[in-house]
Amino acid sequence: MNRPTTFISYAYDSPEHQRWVRQLADDLMSRYGVPVLLDQYELEAGHELTYFMESALERADKVLVILTPGYKNKAGDRQGGAGFEYSMISKEMMATQVSGDKFIPVLRAGQLEEAAPLYVQGRLYHDMRPAEPYGPQLHKLAKRLYNEPDLVKPALGPVPDFTSPATDPNLYELQQLSATQRESERLAGILNSEVGLDRAIAESRRLFQLLREKSTRYKEAAPGFGFYFEGNDSYGEQQCRIVAGRHTVMVFWRQAYANIVDGSTLRVVYLPGIIPFNLGQIPPSERPKHPLREKTYVFDLGPGEQPQWKADKTFYSTDDLVQEIFSFLVEKVKQAQQQA
Repeated sequence: MNRPTTFISYAYDSPEHQRWVRQLADDLMSRYGVPVLLDQYELEAGHELTYFMESALERADKVLVILTPGYKNKAGDRQGGAGFEYSMISKEMMATQVSGDKFIPVLRAGQLEEAAPLYVQGRLYHDMRPAEPYGPQLHKLAKRLYNEPDLVKPALGPVPDFTSPATDPNLYELQQLSATQRESERLAGILNSEVGLDRAIAESRRLFQLLREKSTRYKEAAPGFGFYFEGNDSYGEQQCRIVAGRHTVMVFWRQAYANIVDGSTLRVVYLPGIIPFNLGQIPPSERPKHPLREKTYVFDLGPGEQPQWKADKTFYSTDDLVQEIFSFLVEKVKQAQQQA
């Protein structure tokens, strides 16, 4: 796999913004092996800025355009380095507007219409505003730089015989609906049995084991940030808490019946503060009144009998839940460090 040489175009909005761009470049290089062209790396006093910009744009396989209201203003007025870069970027974007994937808008601040110059607004952007978890969004951005798709196209089917009754589109849809219904009934039969309950219990235990292992790994990698796991497993229920960054995530699995999954739930609660494993240890007056976030899932089986968790008509894998929990905690660790 070729490494995509990547140029980062941005505006000098503030020292904090420059530090964020530098962190992005550092992470792309050290964690994902992306060669980054960045003025903060390359330029020193006396170097010519315009030559570096022209050369970098020519050498780059990809260009990240960091969108902020300040970038839009400078690009529109052709002010400073951002304005000069955008004048060259817009020309190249115009020349490759149909097939080009060289330019990737990255929304860092504000809404798209207030942060993106007009010619960029028609392109799909990558959201890295502060409200989005940095780690997962960085990972997705790196995949995009390497042209690694999130979804893989299915293989082509055979060329159809359009004279055959089998190509009747209405018949095909009925066959698909029938197959989907039969599969749903089959999966429902599994869930409404002891086999389904065993699958749910096994997957909930796998979730708790992954949370334990990841907590240990994070604690060993960053011992100063207080990652801590505590859990128990008794008949019909499991419970754990993961603590970091002065926040706690509580996870509860409750089994409703002894022979079917129906009624069993997985609840994930995100709380401020370091909450004891047993909430009963906290006086009622001192208990957190409102969690920062709370979601209840039910166990389900997807295509191929893959275990999954359903909440609000959305399906999640167990790995998705683990990623979401630790993304929350890592963000809280970062916030705690910034406030220290």
